Parts: sequence; C-alpha cells; structure tokens
Amino acid sequence: MKKIVSFLLLLTLSAGAFKASAFTPEDYYKYPNDIAVYYGVASIQTFVSLLAGTMLVIPTAIDGMQFNGFHSTGCISVSYHRSLGKTVSVGGTLSYTRVYSGFHGKEDPAVTGKFALNWIVAMAASKFYWFKKPGVAMYTKVGLGAGMSLNRFTKKDADGTQGGSSNVVWAPAAQLSPVGIEFGGRFRGFVELGVGMEGILNAGVKYYL
Repeated sequence: MKKIVSFLLLLTLSAGAFKASAFTPEDYYKYPNDIAVYYGVASIQTFVSLLAGTMLVIPTAIDGMQFNGFHSTGCISVSYHRSLGKTVSVGGTLSYTRVYSGFHGKEDPAVTGKFALNWIVAMAASKFYWFKKPGVAMYTKVGLGAGMSLNRFTKKDADGTQGGSSNVVWAPAAQLSPVGIEFGGRFRGFVELGVGMEGILNAGVKYYL
C-alpha cells in the first residue's frame, strides 16, 4: 500500500508541475468534463471489514487456529464529473476495496483458511468549488450511493477436505471531503481530506476534456 500511495503522490506532484498556469477558471467551460483515478486510505468499509474479521478470531481461536494478520488494498477509485458552471460539478464514482486474511492451525500448519471481503461502491457525487485561480482550485465534495460487499470464508483441512461460506451484504455509502485541492493544467493532480467510503486521505490524477 505504501508503494501505491507514494506512486500516486508522485503523479500528483508531477501533474502540478505540468503547465501549472495553463488552466484558468474560464477553461472549466471549455473543458467541462473530467475523468479521475485516485487512491484512498482509511475508508469506512476497511474499518467495518476489520471488525467483521476480528469477530472470526474468537471461534477460530477455539478451533485452534492462528490468524496471519489482516491486509487491505486501500480504496481504488475512478470518477467522472461535468462542470455545470463556475461553482458546481456533478458526476459519479466507482471504487473497490479488498480486506483479507489467512490463517493456519496452531498444531497442524497443513490446516489453512482464507477470509476476504470485497467491496464495490458506487456513488453519485457533487463538487462545490469555492476557490479558483490559474493552475489551482479548491472545493468540497459530497457523495451518496450504495456499497456491496462480497464476503468469502474458506477452510482446508489437513486431509484436503474443503469447506466455507459466502454471502453478499448491501450497505448505504457516503463520502464527505470538506477540503479538496487540484492543481496543474488539463492534466492535474489532486488531494482530498474527508471521511467516508473513499477514505480519509485521497490522492490521484485527473484529465479535463
């Protein structure tokens, strides 16, 4: 995850340095559409998944199992927005988050298992720009939608016998990012601070067309 964050931050800084003064407030009319890809950390579904996974620790501990630790991909998102004027931009986002863990038998390492929650979240989103200057803009973003979690729990015994279960959980989804800043030309980087299904800190790149 650290490598992904470092890579996106590097792209963000590169976008800010690329024709930083080329994009003016008037260009939002000329290029009203933007497509973005970004990465977020500490999303709500990550915490929910960790809590759900932790609830499995007690029964598996009774069965003599040892967890190997939890891992998360972070929140990987893509979005599309269209400017409706100087202030408002509307569109939608689609994101994916995976939280997973493996475990094995304390006395018999041949007994293994896997636990994974795969979240797919879709939200309608609006951005409200409250600062625009050549090369830089600041905004607030609000998103509302729904999330689907595909959950899978599997176990393999020493004799090769396999078992497990799976289910699908639906949940409402939201994101509030009070502060977002974007900078650069038509290709620009951005960083957002907020809370919700996309994370506390988001960083990525976008292109206006």
